[in-house]
Amino acid sequence: MTSPGGLYNGLTYEEVMNGHSKIRNKGIANIFSQMGLVEAWGSGIKRILNAAEEYGFSKPRFQEFDNMFRVELFRSSFPMTNGKENIGETSEKHRR
Repeated sequence: MTSPGGLYNGLTYEEVMNGHSKIRNKGIANIFSQMGLVEAWGSGIKRILNAAEEYGFSKPRFQEFDNMFRVELFRSSFPMTNGKENIGETSEKHRR
């Protein structure tokens, strides 16, 4: 996925990778927070990395270039299972 517009308000790639964040749209951020959709500001990349490791996927690649930010996620070609559970079922539970 590539996000046009790059990193917001002077954030550097290194800062983002270390969990720093700056809110681009405070109204949307406030609504998401009130809905319980925000675990912690600046935790998204760390959670992505942890989830990839937990499910045995290759480490995601994060890139900043030409005023854009790109995240590449990789999956195996094998059925996705984690112990007894199907990963898709687990993801659906978390979405609810």
